Amino acid sequence: MGFGEPLKLKVKKKAHFHCCLCKAVGVEIHHILPQEEGGPDTIDNAPPLCPSCHEIYGANPKKRKFIREARDFWYEICAKRFQSDPEILSEMRQGILDGVSKKDMATFKDEILTRLEAQQKHLSPKDTEKEKLTISQVLGVILSKKHHLSYSALNILFSDRIWDEGEYPEYKEHFFRRFGELAAEQVCYDAMEDTGYDLSKPFTAEELSEVVHSVRVMVILMNLHDKGKTQVSLNTDRELLWDVKNKDGTNN
Repeated sequence: MGFGEPLKLKVKKKAHFHCCLCKAVGVEIHHILPQEEGGPDTIDNAPPLCPSCHEIYGANPKKRKFIREARDFWYEICAKRFQSDPEILSEMRQGILDGVSKKDMATFKDEILTRLEAQQKHLSPKDTEKEKLTISQVLGVILSKKHHLSYSALNILFSDRIWDEGEYPEYKEHFFRRFGELAAEQVCYDAMEDTGYDLSKPFTAEELSEVVHSVRVMVILMNLHDKGKTQVSLNTDRELLWDVKNKDGTNN
């Protein structure tokens, strides 16, 4: 007789309309054990195979066990494919409950406003117009809780007096042109964290010199950051060796 259409559709649905071997879309329902050998028209004897896999494996008696096992395994995968796992749903629900609430957003807003007010107190009249802040300063406030320390540090560590020698003015100008004030403020943070000195508090000339050196190193390195053309290595005496590639490919 052959398989009836309702059974064929049931098999296709169990397989999500994919071949149980190659997972191709579009299947035909055939007998694992052929009808001429007494194979029944039952769902247990009906594998979902694409035309190619049926041609390759269907006529090979040695592959019947393999087809049955592959079919059953694919049914298991399909049964779990879109099944809702209670543990996953519970975890998702808890994640939603633990997520950011309106209260959290209100608290964050209050924190930002407080830090903006603190920032304004550190601005001198010449650097503000009607107590307005630049976008760079606002971003700095949002990105760092210690931003109120940076403005005084920025004035100190990037003052003309400190950079007015040798090639340093050019480095400073190039740095600000490429990276902007927000990056300069971040460099100030990093330098103070590296050295452990807070320039909003009393400091010695030696401490200032150490922080300035850290800032200069970072500024120079950022200026030299040019698609890998500048490379650094250490010699046996732990001294930095600079390798700068020219436009013609030669090294300096």
